[in-house]
Amino acid sequence: MPSESKNVIVVKVLGAPASTLKQISEINSHSVTDNIVTMSLTPNFDFFKRQALDKVKSKSKIANLTVLNLVFDDSAEAGAEQLPSQIGRDKLSFISPKQLSNLEEFSSFVMTSALPEIPLPENFWIPVESLLTKREWDVLHLVYQGHSSKKIAAARKLSHRTVELHRQNCAQKLGPITPILLTSLFSNSVLETYSWSNVEPEPAI
Repeated sequence: MPSESKNVIVVKVLGAPASTLKQISEINSHSVTDNIVTMSLTPNFDFFKRQALDKVKSKSKIANLTVLNLVFDDSAEAGAEQLPSQIGRDKLSFISPKQLSNLEEFSSFVMTSALPEIPLPENFWIPVESLLTKREWDVLHLVYQGHSSKKIAAARKLSHRTVELHRQNCAQKLGPITPILLTSLFSNSVLETYSWSNVEPEPAI
């Protein structure tokens, strides 16, 4: 019996100083169970691309490949004013033109070089939003805003159990609902989120 398909999540951390990287160590703590690959853009971009491709190609039975762009502002180290963050102490900000150029280069590399190396069926790419029903997406957005299941149930006139089921469905489709995942999906500082999936989205409830 073939092994169960796994998800591959490629996380790109841009402009993150050492102190910030420590704050998002949860990415690494999930690297085995959730099959997450964590990377940082470096001046040696060719090496970075080779490393990324090797890690992606080493994964077998790929069901989903999600590329998340997490953007951090290293100006905080110099005492610059911080933009407010809804997720803990994450230092999210818009990136510099140079970082944007690197990000566009990497995104282009993933789309044109890394993915063609992986045998994928036609119409494999779908927006990450289509993995969830409208209700699931709404619940997840409220979770990102800091609402508890009880408050979500009251706001949407749902039972607490129904909200919990929606959250469980989201976790089943996207992986553990961590602050990093929520930030990658909803923060204005995240430029792009891609998802490649052969999983058929469920009809809206």
